[in-house]
Amino acid sequence: MENKEYELTISPNYVHNWNIREAIRELLQNAIDGETCGYPKTIRYDSDINTLYIYNEGVTLSPEDLILGGHSKEDRDDLIGGYHEGMKIALVVLLRKGISVKIENGDKIWTPKFKTSEKFNT
Repeated sequence: MENKEYELTISPNYVHNWNIREAIRELLQNAIDGETCGYPKTIRYDSDINTLYIYNEGVTLSPEDLILGGHSKEDRDDLIGGYHEGMKIALVVLLRKGISVKIENGDKIWTPKFKTSEKFNT
């Protein structure tokens, strides 16, 4: 499997007042929106391994989906989200809180992490 990195310009301090609750809320809202768009959702918690699974069957993301402001849901009154940034911000919060995240995306697995950017020197 190919190991490819996508560099995003978002600081770990972004939305510094958000906690795990807000991050989970955003991911759940995305799952609900996905179901509204025809992708059945599954949400379950495995207490044995302390893991939350949020899944929409058939959804795949492209690297462009990682761009803040790259998409908008404003033309859809039936969707919860508006600016298509909740998942990205939720990932920042979860990583900042030390929670590991894995995104199964079609035949790829995305593993977000913080890394110092040589390009932006931060």
